[in-house]
Amino acid sequence: MGLSATFSDEFQRRYQIEKILGEGGVGRVYLARDTELARHVAIKVLIYVDRADPVARQRFEEEARVCAALKHPNIVPLYHVGSEGGCPYLVFEFVEGQDLARVLTTKKVLDAKRTLAIAADVLEGPAYAHARKVVHRDLKPGNILLREAGQSEIPMILDFGMAKTENRDRFQTRQGIVLGTPLYLAPEAIMDGRSLPATDLYSLGCVMFECLAGRPPFLAATDLAVLELHLEKPPPRLDEVDKSLPKALVELVDRALRKDPEDRFTAAEEMLAWVRAVQEGRPPPGSRTTRLPGSSALAASGSRSRQSNTVKTAARSGPGAPTLGVTGARAVLGGRFGWLLGGASL
Repeated sequence: MGLSATFSDEFQRRYQIEKILGEGGVGRVYLARDTELARHVAIKVLIYVDRADPVARQRFEEEARVCAALKHPNIVPLYHVGSEGGCPYLVFEFVEGQDLARVLTTKKVLDAKRTLAIAADVLEGPAYAHARKVVHRDLKPGNILLREAGQSEIPMILDFGMAKTENRDRFQTRQGIVLGTPLYLAPEAIMDGRSLPATDLYSLGCVMFECLAGRPPFLAATDLAVLELHLEKPPPRLDEVDKSLPKALVELVDRALRKDPEDRFTAAEEMLAWVRAVQEGRPPPGSRTTRLPGSSALAASGSRSRQSNTVKTAARSGPGAPTLGVTGARAVLGGRFGWLLGGASL
């Protein structure tokens, strides 16, 4: 059975499916040619949305239309939202390049210079979206596309169609299922489904940690165990991975990963100001760091070797430390989530 058998004749008159680009927990992503506008697009079909719930479908489409209005160079444009065979789908610009997840699969670890450059561009997207009351909710390496631009790259955020708009109930696929990816999910999203600007900053902190350490801050055998770690355990310190990292960079990631949203950066703009300061070797705004070890080397060169990719998991204390015990976390998680669903990546 070919790819075309999945879609109606009407759909195929507009979009000629060429191949599958990727597949994840939420759905499948196809490369297609838009015959009306003569361009390639990426189509994400959400195969697990409850087809029998018209209210859920309508809410999804309304929120996706809000996100389609986001026009920013670091956000992959959402062109169209529709439904095919009862399954909602989203049509995105097709970006030439690869996602950060694939880069990390090959490179394992990125140097501080490249990590900061990616973070700076990525933060421009949430800063723009948050000002318009839109939170992404699923920032992760698979949703950060690196557009090829000659010898350089332009990070672009995918999947703002999964976003939450302020003052709306969050979109759920089925009862007991919440959108998000366990490795990058903020504690407040786990506990009560809150989606705040600080929720996106926590996820980006997880991404930066992974770029620099070669693994996410929390790993475990099951999704439930990962969620418990997000709630219970302070993340490992990056200077336990690489002592040559600038102190301000370690402090930046550490702050982004604090359990309490109020203890993180107040906004994407504030986190971006820290990133730019570390890039330029300046003390970050409001930081007690006055000297940035290794910052001269950071500005001069992007390549350096890692002493070790092993992250020590010794517990440490810090602001926003959780008070919920492991037993309590299991009770909350087991009762609230029957199944946690991750977003599909391109």
